[in-house]
Amino acid sequence: MVIIYTEKGAGQHDAVFAAGHSILDRDGVFESDDDIAVQAILDAYTLSDCKEFFKGRVDVKAKELRDDWAKDIAGAEMAQWATKKAEAKAYSVSKNPADVPGLVLEAAASGLSLDGLVTKVLANAAYFEQWEADVAGVAAKHKFQLDSAVDFDSVTGYDFSAFWPAVPAIK
Repeated sequence: MVIIYTEKGAGQHDAVFAAGHSILDRDGVFESDDDIAVQAILDAYTLSDCKEFFKGRVDVKAKELRDDWAKDIAGAEMAQWATKKAEAKAYSVSKNPADVPGLVLEAAASGLSLDGLVTKVLANAAYFEQWEADVAGVAAKHKFQLDSAVDFDSVTGYDFSAFWPAVPAIK
């Protein structure tokens, strides 16, 4: 049997491999370990499947950016960010050090004033929130474009490498 192959993107190859089969292009002639099973997988691979595969690649790109940003931050430090932000917001309203015990301790240990530390925490939180919103927004933009595609060529040819924000330095 000769495999009837229509290029539908890398996702169809992943579907073949995930089913435990192989397919190989030898100068335009496709060979597999089980032509009938592989042909059925190729035929069943839909435009929707292709879109989901490429949207998954967009998610991988977003995750890579987030991981790159966080690679030098200890988990324990990251776990404290929500608490620090909440305390900094509370202090901005109340100006009462009793409302922000963690920041009081950090300010004392760092030699920064409590007001200076609160300003720094809020600035870093705003900076990160904007960057994260940019990453999430670009990912959503690319996924929308993929969802709007009307054929395999539009999906497989879509370049989702543009518009991503640079990974920020931690301040």
